[in-house]
Amino acid sequence: QVRTLFDRIAGMPEIPLHPMVASSSPWHYRNKITLHGPDAPAFIGHDNTERVPITSCPIAHTALNQALQRWNTAHPDGLQQQQELNLRLDAEGRVYAQVGSSNQLMEQTVAGRRFTVPVASFFQVNPGIAEQMVRHVETFVSACRPEVLIDAYAGVGLFGLSCGHLVSQLYLIENDLAAMRAARQNGMRLGLHDVVYIPDRVESGLAAVLDCVNPAHAMCLLDPPRSGCSETVLSHLLTSRVGQIVYISCAPDCLARDARRLQEGGYRLVSVTPFDMFPQTAHIEVVSCWEKLP
Repeated sequence: QVRTLFDRIAGMPEIPLHPMVASSSPWHYRNKITLHGPDAPAFIGHDNTERVPITSCPIAHTALNQALQRWNTAHPDGLQQQQELNLRLDAEGRVYAQVGSSNQLMEQTVAGRRFTVPVASFFQVNPGIAEQMVRHVETFVSACRPEVLIDAYAGVGLFGLSCGHLVSQLYLIENDLAAMRAARQNGMRLGLHDVVYIPDRVESGLAAVLDCVNPAHAMCLLDPPRSGCSETVLSHLLTSRVGQIVYISCAPDCLARDARRLQEGGYRLVSVTPFDMFPQTAHIEVVSCWEKLP
């Protein structure tokens, strides 16, 4: 699928594609599920409208399924219209059940590092594969030895902070303010001091950072939403000519679309590595590494 998408969409029939990194837990791996109202908590069907009530999910961690059963027993009327029930598992095996907004914080551990995560904020759902991805990104950063690392779409800092010890200056850009506050805590816990936290959209925050660093000595980490990078973000990168780019995507078709722009803009694809972040589904996480051509 990844090879075909790069060929068809990016016009890149020959890519440095590495083997798929398998998940050690093909079932009951997810540490988060979101269920929707009204009435009994439900998933949303393939048509994006049908509700599929569930009492147990075979790819959700067993502790989440047990928590869902307890929640259903305690709330026989279910959810109201437009309500969502988020169930999340922390590093200690505790389950957080949240309906609506909340300021709750939880802890996750990836690659031996502890991260504070707001219950309502994004974090990788498969801890084993998240660790493999962090190690993969660390290896590329270590090999390239940039002076500056810019973590766009930083979230709570999983990738950027994990690589912070490898660079002289780290910038984190994130518009989820709760996630940015957690990122600051995580940076302090990891003993990283040369970090600039930018609570802003990537479209504007990235431009500001690129104006005050030497792009030739900088690497940019991109982990955008499923829709990929906006034209504005890609234009900033191509105009500034940062030294290297790591582009992480859970939508290979959008990655392939943006890969065409990167290649046309003067970047060489160093490697493409798919990760089985979502076993038993059609979704694939992909880490692509790029370097600027001379």
